[in-house]
Amino acid sequence: MVPPERCRNMLKEGKWETNEYNQWRSLCETKRYKGKDLHECLRNKSIIYVGDSIMREQYYAMIQLFRPGRPSQEAIHQDQKVFIKKHNVTIEMWWDPFLNSNRTLQMLQGNAQERPALLILDTGIWYMKDFGNRYLQEWKVTADRVFDGVKKHTIADKVLLSPVEAVEYDLLSPSRKKTMTYDKITLMNNYLRERESTLEDSATPLAVPFVWNQMAASTQNQTLDGLHFKPPVTNAQAQIALNYLCNDSKIPSGIDRTYDYYLSGYPVAILASSLCLIGLVIITLLTYRIRLLDTLYAIKPQLIL
Repeated sequence: MVPPERCRNMLKEGKWETNEYNQWRSLCETKRYKGKDLHECLRNKSIIYVGDSIMREQYYAMIQLFRPGRPSQEAIHQDQKVFIKKHNVTIEMWWDPFLNSNRTLQMLQGNAQERPALLILDTGIWYMKDFGNRYLQEWKVTADRVFDGVKKHTIADKVLLSPVEAVEYDLLSPSRKKTMTYDKITLMNNYLRERESTLEDSATPLAVPFVWNQMAASTQNQTLDGLHFKPPVTNAQAQIALNYLCNDSKIPSGIDRTYDYYLSGYPVAILASSLCLIGLVIITLLTYRIRLLDTLYAIKPQLIL
């Protein structure tokens, strides 16, 4: 069995393996979903993204795993939907920056007709932009609605609630700099940490992937406006979402299936170090025994005389 706390490690932190940002390494092993593995993961399932333009970029990254090439930009502030008939996969984007549309509210109340395999929610940027000093109060109402919804109702197989994005402040437009401040974002994310830490025995599993912010913050030249990040970041974020959804659906069948299981990453290093230490102790003891025997053989004739 995979220890549950280790499954969550990939949602907390990691690091980029290269300066090209083409490989993200979590604290524990993750799988890079593509081809057959991707199709097996999502066959006959649906993913629904709900939120603002940050969520839209992740939606684009997810559908490009099936259909290479960036989708049309004509409906950026509208709902979007892609259906992959061959694998019966549906991926949707609901444009709802405040998470307060009737459809979203019905979903959170457990009254929706459809239940996705994965529901990914994002809100916060527009509350800072439009609500002035009341941003935190109004946003907390929405965040609480999400946590209360998963606590009481089965609204999806799993839910991800995105952290409020840690923007690249120097690249923001003047109007965004006035509203999207570091202090505000920190307050909101601290509240998400507090709520997540007290969420127990919920009807629907929920996680806040704070690692998404680390992915963005630890890059250079991966955003033009300080808010929307390029594919290397959003692709890695999409892979984290897929690992969260699919990793525990089956036990690893071979060395090539790099799921998050206990003997991976740092535990392997610890085990290897322990084995080396044991080996050194054994060699030392054997060497001492051999020297002791040599000494005894050397003095034996003297004892006889």
